[in-house]
Amino acid sequence: MRDYLKCSLTEDEKNLVNAIIWMTARDYKKRLYRKSKYQLISIDDVEVSTEDEYSFVKIETREEFDHFYVLTETDKERIVEYVNCVLLELSLYKFGIALTFDEKLVLFLCSFKKYSEKHTASLLQVKLRRIKYLKESLKIKKEKFLGGYKNV
Repeated sequence: MRDYLKCSLTEDEKNLVNAIIWMTARDYKKRLYRKSKYQLISIDDVEVSTEDEYSFVKIETREEFDHFYVLTETDKERIVEYVNCVLLELSLYKFGIALTFDEKLVLFLCSFKKYSEKHTASLLQVKLRRIKYLKESLKIKKEKFLGGYKNV
């Protein structure tokens, strides 16, 4: 075995090291690009000029701006506390205990606020598949808890 501290690298070894460096750099740039794609700006950070020609009274436009932020951990905890209070007031305490933290968030955003699965996924920064799984889990738990009354 060669002592690489004393000997210089051969041309093949130099090419191999360069290839490893470029592959690592490419993977890093890909991960950085994917991460930067999911960073959303808050509407408070955007300055809108007063001469703007758009109408911000329309419901469609307002809904678009509502989804430009990501929920923080404190927002999520506050939502879950609110859902717990609502379930307690409705005498559904046992149902509330059966739900996980994420299921309570999805219950609030999809059922109470009527957000779509896509907007809920962007607010929680999770994949759409995760939201669909949580909604299916909620449906199963609701059916078990209510004992077959599916229209409630």
